[in-house]
Amino acid sequence: MGMEGLGLLHGSHVAHGDAQAKNLAFDRLGPRAIDLEDADIIETERIGEGEAIKQTQHDIAAFIGSFNQVDNNKEKIVKALSRKNQGEELVRAYRKGVKMGRAALGGEYVPNFDVINRDYILDNLALVLKH
Repeated sequence: MGMEGLGLLHGSHVAHGDAQAKNLAFDRLGPRAIDLEDADIIETERIGEGEAIKQTQHDIAAFIGSFNQVDNNKEKIVKALSRKNQGEELVRAYRKGVKMGRAALGGEYVPNFDVINRDYILDNLALVLKH
């Protein structure tokens, strides 16, 4: 759900800026971002696609890296993330979120973050599992 929430932000032209597991909340309606004081609107026309990608990748690295911050649950988290095809599950959740964010914008241009960030998600998951 966290990756879906992150994708939803990115697909809606928003970079969280402090994307960590503890900064996403969940209720019956789905994931909700909290602690948005470092958030930034991704204005692709103004800052260019390269900068927008950098912002989304920073969020992804911070979010996936935060999985290791919960010491008392670290073993459970690593075990869950190590399941076969878990990386592809994270990618699917992120893509779903990006699509929902795009739909909410009603056709406004959003860089293809779901494709661009696929390998970045998998690489960062591999880094977390190494540690």
